[in-house]
Amino acid sequence: MKHAADSIQESGKSGIEAMTELFAGPSRILGLRSEISSRMKSNLVKGCESGALRAFAFETPRKLEHTPVELPPSVWSGHIDWARSQIKTGGLCFVEVRLISPKIAAEIEAKYLPQEAKSGRPAIEHHLRACVQEMANADLIDPTQSMRSHYDAVRVRYAAYANTHKLTKTNVGDEAIRKVFSPIYKDLKENQKL
Repeated sequence: MKHAADSIQESGKSGIEAMTELFAGPSRILGLRSEISSRMKSNLVKGCESGALRAFAFETPRKLEHTPVELPPSVWSGHIDWARSQIKTGGLCFVEVRLISPKIAAEIEAKYLPQEAKSGRPAIEHHLRACVQEMANADLIDPTQSMRSHYDAVRVRYAAYANTHKLTKTNVGDEAIRKVFSPIYKDLKENQKL
């Protein structure tokens, strides 16, 4: 700055001209900085509105037990206070606004949010099929006897299989056994005829 002041003094310009010239460089830099900041903020808002970024914040008044909420794209039309990380829109005020990518948000949700339990009973068909196939491979199914006569043996074998594989459902009904056992039994019966 001293060097710039010395060169202006040597040029013989008046005080106002000298001051204008002296502050022209920093003024241009501040103008560029302001332009870059405005573009960055505009791009962030567009990213949130389009879904390229996800925004989370706390609703006010904030209490200790509150968790952050995801902000819908419509809030970005409100007043944004970048310095305080706040958005005010439609009578609501959101504080501590944070932006993250959808990929990071999905990883966080998968790791920390409880997964919704699937409704209904757990599927056992593929486990039951593996159990019956093991019985067939070990020649524990006699195709000369009726299908129904094997059901108790399948139940006992499945209970052991379920305990070994740490399954929650260890008992199985006749209809479930029939659906899985029938095709395997029919194949064994046809192969016996050959």
